[in-house]
Amino acid sequence: PYFIDNDKAYSIPDYILPYQLSSDKIKEIIDYKNTSNDESTISVGVNRNTGEEILFHPHGKYGAFFATTINGKTMYVSLPKASKYQDWSEEELTKMFSMPYCIGQDENGNDVNVNIGKFGPYISSNGKNVSYKNLHELLNISLEDAVSILSNASEKTNSTSRKSKSYSKPYKKNRIYKKS
Repeated sequence: PYFIDNDKAYSIPDYILPYQLSSDKIKEIIDYKNTSNDESTISVGVNRNTGEEILFHPHGKYGAFFATTINGKTMYVSLPKASKYQDWSEEELTKMFSMPYCIGQDENGNDVNVNIGKFGPYISSNGKNVSYKNLHELLNISLEDAVSILSNASEKTNSTSRKSKSYSKPYKKNRIYKKS
């Protein structure tokens, strides 16, 4: 999405939804376009594991993101869609930079992990992955809740296992049709 002002097009950042546009937001976007990227970074806290500063960059190539340094390397985490940087606490950001991480072990001694993958946040254990939509809740989930979610997902997949379909007529690959 974008808007036009005085024959110049301005992109609307991912963290601003179109219905949230106001004259102040539009002015902020136009002002940003006229300043350098370094001035727009915001310090949002300190990574509790490393002691390094966590910065928020509102206008990255692929949208808004957080950045910090871990073991001498700059690490990046995208701002989840439809959220604001103020919604995330230092503790949650530290956990996001630590992903994947283990929250404990289930009754069989398997590690229960939390991670963000290609299709969003999920819980995993012993080769089983279960999607979890709310990242805020996932970052604060207890081991008992995670094990319960994994076991409930196992029961659902076992009860609805796929069966091969049987067709009433066998398919004939080399069938030849003649015109009459």
